[in-house]
Amino acid sequence: MAHPIVTSSGQLEGVFAADITLRTFSEMLSHLRLSKNMKIFIIDDKSQVLASSDTKADFTVVKNGQTTSMKIHDLQDQAVKFCYQAFESSRTKESVISVNMPNDQNYIAFMNNFPKEQQHNWRLLVIAPE
Repeated sequence: MAHPIVTSSGQLEGVFAADITLRTFSEMLSHLRLSKNMKIFIIDDKSQVLASSDTKADFTVVKNGQTTSMKIHDLQDQAVKFCYQAFESSRTKESVISVNMPNDQNYIAFMNNFPKEQQHNWRLLVIAPE
C-alpha cells in the first residue's frame, strides 16, 4: 500500500508505503473478536478469499499447476457462503443485513468495499450468529 504526500500547493513531496502480506492481514483479523463465533474475510473482485480471521484455514487451491486463492463459493462453511450470496443477490446498497439460514440459524452480516484510495477492489465480509 502506498499513499502520496503532497504539499498544500499540490506538489508531490514523497510517498508513504507499507508492505503488508495477506498472511499478516489474516493474523490481524484473528485478533478482532467482537463475538465468539464471528468470522471475518477479505475478498477480492473475483470472489477469492485473500485473508480470514481463521488463521488455521488454508484458502489456497492448486489448479493446472497454479496456486490461487479459493473462491468464497467453494468454502465448506455454509453460513459464510449463504451470507455472501445474500449480499450478491441483494439489490439494496445496505452494508448490514440479517440472514436467515435454512436451518433456522440467523446471522448478522456486514459487507463493505475497501476505500478506493487503497487501489484494490477488495471487500470486507463479517458474519456472526444472532
